[in-house]
Amino acid sequence: MKLKSLLSGLNKRKADWVGLRKVTETTMINAIRDLKPEQHSTNISSGIMVEVLYQGQFAYAATPNLSINEVQKAFDRAFRDATQASNYGIYKFNQDVRPGYNGKYNSPYQIDFNSISNEQINHILIKANEAMQISDKIKNVLAMLRIVETDMEYISTS
Repeated sequence: MKLKSLLSGLNKRKADWVGLRKVTETTMINAIRDLKPEQHSTNISSGIMVEVLYQGQFAYAATPNLSINEVQKAFDRAFRDATQASNYGIYKFNQDVRPGYNGKYNSPYQIDFNSISNEQINHILIKANEAMQISDKIKNVLAMLRIVETDMEYISTS
């Protein structure tokens, strides 16, 4: 579900400000031990953090479930915590600390996540195994590649 739809679908009660941050992380691991493939795995995880400002206090809650019901539950927890904290705050924040912004950022990288094949990765790791095996005294060698791609989306009421 799109963040804009999630944000508009929330019952935001009397919150002064609400932000949603969705993070999706894709991790790929390849390993070659003693010239033999040992691991090839891809894991994808994602979730949403809800940030609430109420009566000068921020509170946060998160969920790995991206449904409107679960995001609403996370909002409710954050709103409850901000409400409770508002009685004890040392400093009262306002919406100015979360100004509106529109933009996009892509970090610099040298190789695109999807541009290198498993065959190429295994070839590089096998060559690394061979380079490490410089003596009969070395009984075990391991070369591993871990690629992590993180995608963040953020939307707020400001």
